[in-house]
Amino acid sequence: MSLRHINNEISRQEDHYKELAVKKAPKLWLDARYVRRGYMAASSPATTTVLLALISASDFKTRQCRRSVRKLMEESGVKNRNTAFRAIRRLQELQIIDITSVQGYPHIYKLNDPSMWVLSPTSINSDTGTCIAPNTSRIL
Repeated sequence: MSLRHINNEISRQEDHYKELAVKKAPKLWLDARYVRRGYMAASSPATTTVLLALISASDFKTRQCRRSVRKLMEESGVKNRNTAFRAIRRLQELQIIDITSVQGYPHIYKLNDPSMWVLSPTSINSDTGTCIAPNTSRIL
């Protein structure tokens, strides 16, 4: 995914928010802490666009949405199913989202409050999913 794709997605999201502002419906947004704390730098562009798709689809009060992976791929522009699953797994490892599975239905994704996110995005090894304590080499 290129920077241009991310900029296009952000522009699309801005248009979506303008429509919502007209309807005066409150909406969730990408928290600045995602950038400032280094989550964006520690994640792939696909992870960020999948997160944007989840934010766009989420209910303001419950912070939840029900989406199939196919629908998330369509909304985020991610073309490869494995890439989409890796992005979802990364968001879950960082505790940015929680996932509830109900057999026969799309997953329910819940956006967690930023206070619940993993303290340091680089403390998660995305290959193994193990958590390394910040400033140490101790595995948690």
